Amino acid sequence: MENKGKVVGLIVVILIALGFMIQRVMKSNKGGTVETVTQVLVDVKANKLFANPIKMGPAGPVEKVAFPTTSPFSEGNNAYPAVQCQKDKTIFALDNRPLKEGEAPPDPNMVPRCPLCGSTDLYPPELPKGQKSMDLPGPVQIITIPPVR
Repeated sequence: MENKGKVVGLIVVILIALGFMIQRVMKSNKGGTVETVTQVLVDVKANKLFANPIKMGPAGPVEKVAFPTTSPFSEGNNAYPAVQCQKDKTIFALDNRPLKEGEAPPDPNMVPRCPLCGSTDLYPPELPKGQKSMDLPGPVQIITIPPVR
């Protein structure tokens, strides 16, 4: 029962954060202007956390980004959205590719978990003020959604 409460709490926090982001973008884009927001990505080959600018318009991202994507720190598609476990502070890559044709949809009760401690308390990490990238101890693990039971 306690785990269901944590899952519901995590979903509520994510929905609230998304609501604030959408509200901010909608207010600033009333005239149809494009705003640049920053998403924190992790390069799993170079073990680097970095800021990635994304152009947002009134209807969402101007350019669709498919993950993994390119990184300025290594060749190939090695960059994923970054998440950090709030319990042990470890940073991971989040692989949330869409399902392939014929794949069964994931169990809606499954949420990403920290591979080290099992916590579901995962949030995007923040770069230190004034920095656009930072080194991470490697190798950086990749969490897939849905996680494998």
